[in-house]
Amino acid sequence: MSKDALSHNGLILIIYNPEKKGAIELSSEIHSYLESNKINNAVCSSESIPENFLGKKHRLIITLGGDGTVLYCSRLFSPHDTPILAINFGEIGFITETEKNNWKTSLESFLNNTYELKKHILLKVSVFRDNKKKYEANCLNDSVITANGAAKIINLDVYVENLYLGRYKADGIIVSTPTGSTAYSAAAGGPLLYPEMDAFILTPICPYSLSNRPIVLPVDKSIKIIIEKNQRVDIVLTDDGQETFNLKENDSVIIEKSPYKAHIIRAEKEVFFSKAKAKLNWSGGPNNA
Repeated sequence: MSKDALSHNGLILIIYNPEKKGAIELSSEIHSYLESNKINNAVCSSESIPENFLGKKHRLIITLGGDGTVLYCSRLFSPHDTPILAINFGEIGFITETEKNNWKTSLESFLNNTYELKKHILLKVSVFRDNKKKYEANCLNDSVITANGAAKIINLDVYVENLYLGRYKADGIIVSTPTGSTAYSAAAGGPLLYPEMDAFILTPICPYSLSNRPIVLPVDKSIKIIIEKNQRVDIVLTDDGQETFNLKENDSVIIEKSPYKAHIIRAEKEVFFSKAKAKLNWSGGPNNA
């Protein structure tokens, strides 16, 4: 390890998901490794990150969990451009590129400044009610508008850059990033996009009309979704499957490109297509074996 790596100031924060088997043990192993090299670090659970670690730029965030842990940490630390080394303890792990048995190689590449970053765009989601902003969040995967509870049809008016796109009568609408294209959007019939592209995907959920198909949009266009009057159910906004906000009739949901990006340390080899094949049974074409 180089002298530059040892002398670099800043905290490396190790965040483990306590529900993932083996995550606590590996966090202790990484902590011991950094301590032995006199590198400033701290360990905490994703369920109880101390307040004094929030709202600050750190040298590195190491996550030990699944994609959900990365989504959570991206919302917390992307505003400070803090890189994330995501170690996979999940079932799929599209965002968590580093496997458990390869953590030291990835960490040493960071410490020796020989690493590469994948920069993922985020969504900025705002809710306006009576011309007042009531909610704002950044999310890495997707923002979803659905009925609150059992699947029921809701009515939404959708605009792109203030131009009327149409009325959507559906179970809901997903607006996702390319990173989120392999998540809920894919399950609803949306396309897969390469994670580092600059694009949005607007995917209706079980639309009542066959003409309502997924649309790929440029990120310099804002999307406005208005909750129509006389809905028969309560409607909820869910960001990254983790943050929720209850919507009311006439609310406007504005979705645009966030000024922040999630900086994820790239694995040694490209894993997107291999994971799409292994986890989603995507063939990429006929298999002429």
